Amino acid sequence: MQLRYIALLLTAVSNFSFAQGSCVDSDGDGWGWDGSASCRVEASIGAGECVDSIPLNDGWGWNGVASCRIDTVSESNCIDTPPLGNGWGWDGQQSCRLDPVESPSSVCTDTAPLGDGWGWDGAQSCRLDREVVERTCIDTTPVGDGWGWDGENSCRVATTIENTARLPSGGHVSDPEFRWPAVSGASSYRLIIEDHRGDRISQQFTAGEAACDDVATCYFRPSVQIHDSILKWRTQAFDAGGNWMETSEDVSFNTLRSLSAQPYTDRDNIGAPPNPGNGFPTIEFDQFVVLNNDWNARAMYRDDWQQTVSVDRLANGNAEIVIEYDWLGQSDGDEFAVKSYPQVVYGNKLGAHVSGTKAELGLPETISNLDEFRIDYSFTETGNAERNLAFESFFHTDCEINGPNFDVDDREYEMMVWIANPSIRTPGTTKAETGVLIDNQLWDVWIKPAQNDKYIAFTAVNENTSGTLNWKRFVDWTVNWSRANQSVYNVRELNTNWCMSAIEFGPETFWGSSRLVIDRLEITRQ
Repeated sequence: MQLRYIALLLTAVSNFSFAQGSCVDSDGDGWGWDGSASCRVEASIGAGECVDSIPLNDGWGWNGVASCRIDTVSESNCIDTPPLGNGWGWDGQQSCRLDPVESPSSVCTDTAPLGDGWGWDGAQSCRLDREVVERTCIDTTPVGDGWGWDGENSCRVATTIENTARLPSGGHVSDPEFRWPAVSGASSYRLIIEDHRGDRISQQFTAGEAACDDVATCYFRPSVQIHDSILKWRTQAFDAGGNWMETSEDVSFNTLRSLSAQPYTDRDNIGAPPNPGNGFPTIEFDQFVVLNNDWNARAMYRDDWQQTVSVDRLANGNAEIVIEYDWLGQSDGDEFAVKSYPQVVYGNKLGAHVSGTKAELGLPETISNLDEFRIDYSFTETGNAERNLAFESFFHTDCEINGPNFDVDDREYEMMVWIANPSIRTPGTTKAETGVLIDNQLWDVWIKPAQNDKYIAFTAVNENTSGTLNWKRFVDWTVNWSRANQSVYNVRELNTNWCMSAIEFGPETFWGSSRLVIDRLEITRQ
């Protein structure tokens, strides 16, 4: 059987005739037989005509002779392929970059995460329009910390930081914490608080003391306090060289009342116990209280007078007290009457204004147990006014210290020391002593027994704008002199069982205007 098949094949081959050099392709693979050997079939397809072959569209084909590149798609025709929108496509031959100009996605569109300032323009990552998104700074968590996001960067949210006086819980404490946005480049600030009359306190401090820097909120609680009705405050910023940078707008806040009943400024409604009166605008600092005391303004015939007090805490920590007033002309009021006594108080004034505890100050105290109090002072003054500059103390029957606005006024004696004298007015009607030496200085001694037999005043023979007083020496001298001269001048004795309540200092005004700057006032208990 096998032999027969071979014979038949050979017979078939022998009966097939080939033209010499004619190569016949029997299966279309490009190879054939020329009758004696394998041979390349002459391609019937024109040279260079490349036909796409499987797999289709891969860029390769057959030209009848060999594999070839199909040049049917222009390289410039780059078609987007999945994933769409990533900027890459296929040009029929190879991967290609889509033309961002011709692409319909050439506009930069925000992509996730939204709001980060980045998007896709159809060809590549792109920045969103900064001018649009930067204008709106949106507060982010934690809300209220002053920081937000503008779509591109972290940003300061200006509207979340306001100038506020943060009032302590309870509402009666007189030392609110003030808050304001920091000023870029500021090295120090000055906090200024004023009332409707112009009474003012201020305190200067570094940015570090206010717990703020270029990009934070400042917080500060001043060591100087003010009591009045409605107040306003502002801040000033200074650079490292001390140059003024800017001043904030005024912000109003309500008075806080202290436990010691300091601020009773509505003088139409004071005086009835148990509320002690003398309701004068009050400033507290260190061991002192400053009162804008206009107790006898009713003696004026006109109401356009002015009087203000201020305390400025300087950068070096010192306090500067400024008293300014204008009580008009001599004939604009009762020229014989004192109009006011704007003053600094150390101790307890008439039970209404208290600058500290007895443990802190040594007052109130009975004369028999009284310590020595050394007073160091310095001042400058400009203007033209009929006034004195006087220290004084009241003595009470006991140390409860009740003044004229209590059921019982327990004041018994008044002692004054005038370190500067008016040009016309005197403290009394009778000069009882001339040129007595007390505390190494010469003084004249005045009394007014017909009007007040429990009053004595010392006037300086030689006035000084600075000096030292040892207060108990004047008290002891008065005790001895009043006891010895009761019958001579018809005056009362200063009793050593009575209680000294405070030491006060300021100008008693008659008329005219002046500006008094007290740059040193120290009272030392010895």
